[in-house]
Order: sequence, then structure tokens, then C-alpha cells
Amino acid sequence: MLVLLDNARDSAQVTPLLPSSGTVLVTSRQRLGDLIARTGARPVPLAVLPAEDSRHLLETVLGTPVVAAEPAAAAELARLCGHLPLALRLAAANLGDAGGLADLARELADGDPLAGLSVDGAEESAVTTAFSVSYRALPAEHRLLFRRLALVPGQTFTAPAAAALTDVPEGRAGQQLKALAAAHLVERHLPGRYRFHDLLHSYATGRVTADDSAEAGDAARRRLLEHYLTTADAAGRRLIPHFLRLPRPEPAQVFAGTEDALAWLDTEWPNLAAAVEHAKAREYAWHLADALRAFFHHRGHHTEWIDTATTALTAAQAAGDRQAQAAMRLSIALAGVNSGRYADARTHLTTVLDAGLAADWPAGRAAALNNLSAVHQRLGDPHEAIACGEESLRLCEELAIPGVTMALANLGFACGQVGELDAALRHFGRALEIAERDGARFSVAVVLADLAHIHRDRGDAEAAEFYERALTANREVGYQYGEAAALSGRAVLEARAGDDTRAWADAAEAVELTRRIGDRGTEASALAALGEVCVLLGRPAAEHLTSALDIARETSFAWCEAAALTGLAEAALAGGDADQARLHGEAATKLAARAGYRPLETRVARVLAKLPA
Repeated sequence: MLVLLDNARDSAQVTPLLPSSGTVLVTSRQRLGDLIARTGARPVPLAVLPAEDSRHLLETVLGTPVVAAEPAAAAELARLCGHLPLALRLAAANLGDAGGLADLARELADGDPLAGLSVDGAEESAVTTAFSVSYRALPAEHRLLFRRLALVPGQTFTAPAAAALTDVPEGRAGQQLKALAAAHLVERHLPGRYRFHDLLHSYATGRVTADDSAEAGDAARRRLLEHYLTTADAAGRRLIPHFLRLPRPEPAQVFAGTEDALAWLDTEWPNLAAAVEHAKAREYAWHLADALRAFFHHRGHHTEWIDTATTALTAAQAAGDRQAQAAMRLSIALAGVNSGRYADARTHLTTVLDAGLAADWPAGRAAALNNLSAVHQRLGDPHEAIACGEESLRLCEELAIPGVTMALANLGFACGQVGELDAALRHFGRALEIAERDGARFSVAVVLADLAHIHRDRGDAEAAEFYERALTANREVGYQYGEAAALSGRAVLEARAGDDTRAWADAAEAVELTRRIGDRGTEASALAALGEVCVLLGRPAAEHLTSALDIARETSFAWCEAAALTGLAEAALAGGDADQARLHGEAATKLAARAGYRPLETRVARVLAKLPA
């Protein structure tokens, strides 16, 4: 005998019906763990249908020719139905009213998919009825969490987020999530992380609207946003402590180190970015975007960074908050610097300064000047970069506000561009001293790479040691920009010393790293360094240098354009092509002289001096 007990609410409902012999098949939305433990029942978990099986089900109901006529629409319909057999059958039953598969899919996509799955004028679809049975069987606190989870702006959620939504301890929220997963109302996506099936998300959204007051829903959203903000802020401060941030209370430190902070942000940032877009309390939009800046800078998510900060900027403009507008423009500008959008970055920074958005925020004005110094370095005006860096440093020192280390670093870099190597060494040396005194590991890593370049160009014996320290420091904090810069710089040093194998390996690794992080300007610099290494080692260099030149011109990176032209002149000279050497050399000379890049002027002059008159 086969006994079928269908759609069991729980083990207690099933136990009295078990016969003394025969085979029993029990179906349930619950896992029925205690029944498994007591009787030795074998669980057979069923996931949603694979895509191929969903298509086959539609063919069975509608006929193969109907599905074959609109295969893309059939696949989209299956996706909208979440690959649930019942939902697919209900959708197929509605086909006659909708017209065709594409029309039906469009109808479901444009409206409430659950409402679109009702048939014969029923007030409630069978899918909704099935969900309602499971929902009503839950204890009240589990029902509360289920519907509140619909307020999460992103796709996944964790116990801390659940705890914030229902205002219960995290451990209790974790137990409730496990119970919802056992009831198949949410699914475990990754360890400690859960998500909704799409149709269940629609159902939960309806329940939170029907069962919670607007005030209760708003309070739950605010607690969730506060959880997101305080945790993201703590993580960002772990990554880059020296970053200027909008004024807010410093959060409790919840991460043991950089790795923990990065791991949390790697999984949570899509939810945080979604929260920026959907935050009803607009101040959370710009504070969350501000907290994410260190992570985006670390990981190189430039497009997402700019999108998130632009959304927050729009919110700040609507609210008339000038300080928040300044912070978001600073953020967008930094993303622009990191991705080769130098002209855009300059526009945002000059807007902050010219429109007085940071007039009542001296630290914001100092940061805008410092970042503008970095932009001028790339756009071919190192003397203006020095002026901006000096003004930023003056503000930071006079007002005792953060930013001294990075102002010194930018001053050092600009001085290096115009050949004032002793001044650059002093600025970088002081920046390193302050960063080490303050325990600012990120700043130490950045400055070590800059110091290594200056020691190399001065011909100092300690350059190799500084490159080694810079690589170790940047890898420890996970800063890939700094790692790429140190690898490129060390490769040139090694090539000058005739170390073919190591120089080539370092230069090639730097290029690959810059491509991985998506920084076009840094990629151009790495390619120019690779080209210089090839010239020094007698290898073909034109391809790398031409790529560097193309990117430099695309991004208006003047220093890199002049360096690539210089390298092409050197390569042509080495290859015996005097005409090309002169062509590239004269172009490099003109650009370097206009900008005041004396080291490049000196380097290309050596090429031109070797050419026949």
C-alpha cells in the first residue's frame, strides 16, 4: 500500500496518520526534521525546475509548436514564474487571454506577477493560496520577519539585517531565518546569507503592506539603514582610516582587520548601493555612499562608485545640503581620477570650490584642493598642482584638520614631475614619518611607493629596499593601485641594472594588475614602464608604448603621453629609425616643455642628441 500525505503543515499533523506497514510519501513546504529523526524518513528536497524542465512543462501544457514558435518568450515566462510548476501551469492557463507567450511574459513583468497568475476570475491565485497556507502556519514572530524581509533593498539578507528589521537580538533573528528556510519561504544562498524566491518576494511585499502600519514599516527601514551605515562606516574606516568623511559619530569597531572588513563589503555592497537608491530618509543616501567610498577605491568598482555617488548627489541637491553635495562631488572626482576621467574630476572639484559648497567645511575644501592637485598632475599642469597642494597643506596645518599626509604626498609627486627631486624627497619623507607615527598603514603603503620612485630617479642605492617595502605594505592592505605602481617602478630599476627576467616579470604583472582593477591611467603608466623596460633590455617595445600613448591621449594624461612618446623615440633610435625617433622625440619635447616635465625633457634630449643633424 502507498499512502500519500500531501501538503503537511508539520510533523504533528502527519504522525497520527502513519500506518504500521506500507510506504508513506509526505509532501510539505516544511522540512519536517523531527519526523525524519523519529521515524528514519528519507528527505528528498525539491528545488525549482531546471530551465529545460520548465520548457518541457510548458510544451506539455501548451504543445511543442506554441513553445517552439517563441522560445525566448517561453524562457522569460519560465523565469518570471520562478520555474515553479504550479506557477507555470497557471501562466499557461492564462495564455488564451494574453494572446501569445511574449504578451503574457510582458504582462507578468509589467505588473504584479502573483496577480497575473490567477485564473477564471479568482480573487487569489493558487500560488498565492499556497504561500498563504505556509505563512499562516508560522508563529507570529516568524510572520513578522518574513514580511519585513521584503523591505531589504537588495537581493540577499543576513541575521544582522533581519535583527534590525524586527528589533530582536541577532541570535534570535538567525534562528528565525533558519525556520523560514525550513519552511521554504526563504532560501539559503550562501553560508549565513539568505534570499527570496522572486514570487515569494512579491507575496512578502503584499503582506508587509497589508499587515504592518506605515509607521512600523518606516521604523523598520530606518533601523536597517542604520545597521547598514554603522557597519559600512566601520568597515571603510578599517580599509582607509585617513579618508575624509562626512561628520557623523564614529561607529564601534566591529571588524578585527582589513581582511574581515573587505570580506563583509564584498558580499554586502550590492545591498548598500541599492539602499542608497531606495532610501526614503535622504540623508542615509549620501552617508551610505560616503561610507562605501573606501571600498570602491580599494576594489576599483568605478562605474558602481560613480553611479552610487551620483544618486546620492541628486538626493543632496534635492535636500539643499551643501556639505553633502561637496562630499559626493569629491567622491565622484576621486572615482574619476582612479578611472582616467580626469576632465570630469576637475569639473566636480572646481564646482566644490567655485560654488562654495565647502565654505563651512574647511576639511572638505582642503580635500578638494588636494584632489585637484592630483588632477592637475595628470592634465599637464604640475606647477598648478604644486600651488593647490601647498594651499591644501596650509589649511590642514593651520586648522589642525586631517589631510596633511596626502597633501605632502601630492606635493612630492608634483615636485618629482618638474624635476625638484630633493623637494619631493623631503615631502615624501615627512609624509612617511607622519603616517608611521599615526599607524596609518594605507598611507604608509602609498608613500613608500612614491619614495621608491624618487630614490630610483636620484640613483640612490636604497631604491630597491623601498620598492620591497612598498610591495609588502600595499599587499598587506590589499591596495592594488599601489602594488601595480611599485611593480612598474621596480621593473624599470631592475632593467637599468640588466636584470632581464625579474624586470620583465614585474612589468608584465603590473600591466595585468591595472587591467584587472580597471584604472585606465594607471594602465597607461604601467604600459609606458613596460615599454621602457623593453627598450632597456633590447626587446620589442613599440606595441606597449603605442597602447600607452593611445590610452594617455584618450584620458588626457599628459605626463604619460609625454613618457610614451619618449619611449617610442628611444625604441626607434634603438631600431635604427632616425626619422621616427626624431618625430616622436620632437613631439615629446614639445609636450614636456609646455608642461614643465624636466625629467622627461632631459631624457628625450639624450635621444635627439644622438640623431644625425
